Amino acid sequence: MADIAADPHYQARGMLDSVQMDDGSTLAVPGITPKLSLTPGGHRRNAPTLGQDTDAVLQELGLTPEQIQGLKDKGIVSGANQ
Repeated sequence: MADIAADPHYQARGMLDSVQMDDGSTLAVPGITPKLSLTPGGHRRNAPTLGQDTDAVLQELGLTPEQIQGLKDKGIVSGANQ
């Protein structure tokens, strides 16, 4: 991995990207492949923490906040704060 990170060919081809983490630090990650001219792809967001999107997904499925809390209380799902 160290050889890849230092290789000028990888860097020139955009095969390594730098993303900003939630704590403000940066992390080198593999670039998006394949490189398509009309739809090149890119890094939109970091991976969510466990449970971070649970409420939004369940709301999209039509559950009320009370139903979601009931699932959390029963230990069926976890939220970001649990």
